[in-house]
Amino acid sequence: MVNISDMDDYQLRDSSDWFNQGKADAWEGKPKQPPQHNCEMASLYELGYSEGLVEPKPTLVKPKQSYLMN
Repeated sequence: MVNISDMDDYQLRDSSDWFNQGKADAWEGKPKQPPQHNCEMASLYELGYSEGLVEPKPTLVKPKQSYLMN
């Protein structure tokens, strides 16, 4: 996932980057930081941020180790 603090608005070109960044910002409790140069990307960021507020943050689930020998 792209971290918005590492890149400026013009480096994030893919719409899914902005959507995912909005979700990530919401999950981390960060204030909204939509792009200023592109209304469409700003809308996708806002949509991702809103979804991140209502959708729980995914967690990494490690599979149980099998202690049985084959």
